[in-house]
Amino acid sequence: MVTEYITGGELFDYIIENGRLSECESRRFFQQTISGIEYFHRKLIVHRDLKPENLLLDSHLNIKIADFGLSNIIKDGLFLKTSCGSPNYAAPEVISGRPYLGPEVDIWSCGIIMYALLCGSLPFDDENIPNLFKKIKGGIYILPGYLTDLSRDLIAKMLITNPLTIISINEIREHPWFLFRLPKYLSYRGEGKIKNIRKKTIKNNATVNTVSKKIQFGKKTIKLAIKRKDYSYITVNYHLIVEKITPFETIKIDIVDQDEFENEMKKNWEKNRSKCCKIINAKSWVLGLIKFKEPSFEIIREILRSVKILNWPWNRLSFFQIILNLICPVNWPFRTPLSTKVPVFTGIKFAIQLFTTNYNFILDFNRINGDIISFFNTHIILKNELRFN
Repeated sequence: MVTEYITGGELFDYIIENGRLSECESRRFFQQTISGIEYFHRKLIVHRDLKPENLLLDSHLNIKIADFGLSNIIKDGLFLKTSCGSPNYAAPEVISGRPYLGPEVDIWSCGIIMYALLCGSLPFDDENIPNLFKKIKGGIYILPGYLTDLSRDLIAKMLITNPLTIISINEIREHPWFLFRLPKYLSYRGEGKIKNIRKKTIKNNATVNTVSKKIQFGKKTIKLAIKRKDYSYITVNYHLIVEKITPFETIKIDIVDQDEFENEMKKNWEKNRSKCCKIINAKSWVLGLIKFKEPSFEIIREILRSVKILNWPWNRLSFFQIILNLICPVNWPFRTPLSTKVPVFTGIKFAIQLFTTNYNFILDFNRINGDIISFFNTHIILKNELRFN
């Protein structure tokens, strides 16, 4: 593993040395930080330990986000519950031990970082930890009078104790304070533009020809690997050329038999066809039940009764969330316990999450891993067992 050598030290030391920074310099650091956070949020990664000590500076005083030791993966329908990070920068839901999605805790930390840049101090600070937690949970802090109205407005929107109403990354990007003198290289590019760029990249025949000659693989194989986003040296070398990260002639590749490689790709395709299939898209599906007449505790009790009747192993993470880890075979469409000897499907793991809205309850079934067909079959078995009006 080769990593970049950062010579500028930590942003924390820079603030200690220079005191509170000017608004222009603070905005520049903040713009770079938000752009980096937006990128790994798109990749479904939450940092959970953002602070000036983990923002490094290169020789040109550009921000480099570091220390992903406490980061985690964001999963649709699943909440995180680990209480981690530095207390002064942690969100109220984190120190309270409440479940949280992830991005909102990074945004809270960004609000504290922006405050530290402009003020040279922390909004929540106390030697007594219980008093510190009390201030954080109550959102008790003071905005100095020398701050501009726009900066005060943005800080206030990031330091909201209710995670449901906290400002989002997209809204931060649209805020006038953030947009002022925003460099072109940090300008937001919509998902549609990114997809168009990817399509143009794949059609870059000159690059495909270069890769094909270098590693002695067919053009169709290379394009197929790029479209499927395979984690192989074919895609790695292709993107190294496109992004001009390093001169291509310095890359040395061991020659691999093409037939052997294509057979391996076919095997991986069969194993991961559910992930590559465009018909089943987890982001666009809502698999579950809605509009219950029963109260929440009755819904959860009925789920537990059904799981017990079906003899399925389960783990309850919270009052509103249950995890099922089925390592036994599934018989479908017949409603029989999984202990019965039936044709074997891939073991699956999925979550049952109860959401509340203004008017009804939504019971969501979210597959964590395993075969998608077995997940659908198991969902039907459980749905038939549940007794709701």
